[in-house]
Amino acid sequence: MTSGELFGIDVHEPSEALPTLSPVIPCAVQPLNSEGYADYLWTGVDGRQQVERKTWYELL
Repeated sequence: MTSGELFGIDVHEPSEALPTLSPVIPCAVQPLNSEGYADYLWTGVDGRQQVERKTWYELL
């Protein structure tokens, strides 16, 4: 991930994620999961932040 410049989206996330988010925040599709990160990764004032997306099926 480029230091603090991009919002990272994992390659296995829905294809709609990039066109939905890119008009409001610079982002890129990257192999985040294989690098040990969650599905979405960004750098905030407290360092790297990440979030894992789950489907209803995975939650039940």
